[in-house]
Amino acid sequence: MRKCGMPTSSAESGRPPHLLEVRDLAGGYGGSRIISGVTLGVGRGEIAAIVGPNGAGKSTLIKALLGVIPAIEGVVLHDGDDVTNLRTDELARRGIAYVPQSRNVFATLNVEENLKMGGYLLNKKDVGDRIAEVLATFPILTPLMRRSVHKLSGGEQKLVAVGRVMMMRPSAYVLDEPTSGLAEQLSKQLLEEHVARIAESGSAVLLVEQKVRAALETSSWGYLLVSGSVKMSAPPQEMLTSSVAEMFLGQTAGDAQDPGLKQTAGVQLGAEVSPSFELDK
Repeated sequence: MRKCGMPTSSAESGRPPHLLEVRDLAGGYGGSRIISGVTLGVGRGEIAAIVGPNGAGKSTLIKALLGVIPAIEGVVLHDGDDVTNLRTDELARRGIAYVPQSRNVFATLNVEENLKMGGYLLNKKDVGDRIAEVLATFPILTPLMRRSVHKLSGGEQKLVAVGRVMMMRPSAYVLDEPTSGLAEQLSKQLLEEHVARIAESGSAVLLVEQKVRAALETSSWGYLLVSGSVKMSAPPQEMLTSSVAEMFLGQTAGDAQDPGLKQTAGVQLGAEVSPSFELDK
């Protein structure tokens, strides 16, 4: 399943079976491949983070996984079923929830109405039960139920977006840059508290995140994507202290920033990568 030569860790064998995975996935635009041979996955109760420099192909990977763009090669599997190139609404019915980088909320509706929109296929009793489950996971939303979403903070709006997809009890979540636009403290809280609760409930969480350190410190596994392929698959702490990750991310855990490393990464990765990328501090 794994490309020969990709650095991996012996801890891989201790992971739960993958609920959501891609095998040798390739995708791109207009016949050009942006990603190729990507193999990765996430199991129940796990958070698996996909990190990498700007231009590494993270967005393309998510679009190919979710059927937004066609997969040129490879397969996407959910609980053993081939779901390659299915539309996002079909994936949602199968239990794969997608929370895009945009807040993806109905700003003119209140929090309760947004949650109900997420459960529009459910009967009335189930809607109430599911809302109770969302509030048990995100109790911060309880006093906000009657408040219009446009009056909420950016972090609160993110939770509404996640809560809305939770209404259908998905088994797997794909979170695309959930901390985008949030201050450092709110980002940390969102990942360490709220995203962690989703995994603790038994769901699989595939997290694509630009704030590398925060993402890896929250996750149980990490994948380093560079130039459209997975360069490393390892536990987060191993990745943060690895020379492979240092080469492409420009900084290892606890080390001072070396400006030369950022420039080196930019040269090695070519025009795809902005050499200004670095681990958030």
